[in-house]
Amino acid sequence: MATRALSQGLMPEPAEPGTRELQAEMVTALVDRGTITSAEVETAFGAVPRHRFARGLGPTRAYLAEGAIAPHIGPDGVSVSSSSAPSIMAVTVRASRAGRLATSSRSAPEPATIPQS
Repeated sequence: MATRALSQGLMPEPAEPGTRELQAEMVTALVDRGTITSAEVETAFGAVPRHRFARGLGPTRAYLAEGAIAPHIGPDGVSVSSSSAPSIMAVTVRASRAGRLATSSRSAPEPATIPQS
């Protein structure tokens, strides 16, 4: 699927040389493993320039399918922010989409009644 997204121009050209290939490799790995299962999620993962959120880590580290990143380290050496691994993000997106589809077919619950004392 990643090659299709690239050929259709759905993956924008990242600013740094080589990042497009790293991004495509990451997306292909996630598709091949069955982690990404829809064209919409594939396109999204191919469009977001993950390396731009990984300041100081470099594109190679940013596009590891199994690699969480900690782009901001405080003065004490402790991570003050992080970004989940792309594989975790893909599973989360898939689960949220499945949950949304499952709940959209149910009718809304009745509002709770609070007893008066």
